[in-house]
Amino acid sequence: MNYKFIQFGPEGFPLYYYDESTYPPVLDAAGEPIAKNSDIPADARKVTEQQWENAQSANLWLSADGKIVAPPVAKPFETPEPVVTILPAVILWERTTATEAAQIEAAMETQDPRSRNIFRAAQTFRSDHELWPLLEQLAMQLFGEQRAAELLAPDER
Repeated sequence: MNYKFIQFGPEGFPLYYYDESTYPPVLDAAGEPIAKNSDIPADARKVTEQQWENAQSANLWLSADGKIVAPPVAKPFETPEPVVTILPAVILWERTTATEAAQIEAAMETQDPRSRNIFRAAQTFRSDHELWPLLEQLAMQLFGEQRAAELLAPDER
């Protein structure tokens, strides 16, 4: 008596495998197999040799309507476009106090001439620009994480 059973999980994928070698059949007095092993759960589904092999390669699935088929093709994962913060330079300066503005100016003086001139000439500060991390770092060092987030938040106007 050859048999193979698979118990499927709630999502339809195989969880447990039962066959005659791991769950030997019930034998009669003469030692002949007469029934499947009673330890095989009632909800385990009888499968063919091909389905058994397909399950071994993760290519078997129990559909909602009870059919044993190949699993559905997974939908490709779409990476969302990164959100770009665009902050007009004037808004950043309007948000700062006079003391904060002076601290920013002093911190900028420690930067290289290229960075200083880019920041001074900028009409906007963009989170996708190479110098945005420097702007975030300086703001956090000077004012802490919460105030830096307030200063660099997108303009909601």
